[in-house]
Amino acid sequence: MPAILGVLFDVYGTLVEIQRPQRPYKRLFELARNHAHAFDRGQATKMVMCQKVNLAEAASRLRVTLSAGELKILEQSLSEEIASIYPFPETTRVLHALRKLGLQIGVCSNLALPYVSPIVTRLGHLINHATWSCTAGALKPDVTIFEAAVKQFGLQPASILMVGDSYHADVLGARGAGLRALFLDRAGERGDISSLDDLMGHVSES
Repeated sequence: MPAILGVLFDVYGTLVEIQRPQRPYKRLFELARNHAHAFDRGQATKMVMCQKVNLAEAASRLRVTLSAGELKILEQSLSEEIASIYPFPETTRVLHALRKLGLQIGVCSNLALPYVSPIVTRLGHLINHATWSCTAGALKPDVTIFEAAVKQFGLQPASILMVGDSYHADVLGARGAGLRALFLDRAGERGDISSLDDLMGHVSES
């Protein structure tokens, strides 16, 4: 097994948390379901997360007619949610430690376009590579998004370790693309690690 030369992280639930969830897209989907007889939530989710669209553009593509007041309320809830996004207590410390070891750091996340900027603002200085579903056009666990991430690293997949809090999307998806993977379960019930601090032991042993 080759040495670990890069670490790829999921973002939300892994590196950062939303401390005051407002769920504006869930509200938008509820409105869309009320407006359409054949609303497909799966397709709506894929559209929002695999295309570079903001909240208003998503509403338009879902054929939801919002009044100026309704749109303002949704956008305000989105702004409040984004303002409540903060790294977990150990995130910055662990990323600094990994960089000190000479490892490349990347992120790979399923998210809508508005959720990119807070990550760039808060953690961009510690991240070498970023792969977002809304720009890659694919969602984890699709191998396509992992291949896009690996290409940025310029490494063999087996020398990259994926860390995430979704076993299906992060662990199985990464392994399907040839990466190594660890399941983060902050509840400490069934994961490989329960904190990012636990990651250091796995990296140093590689």
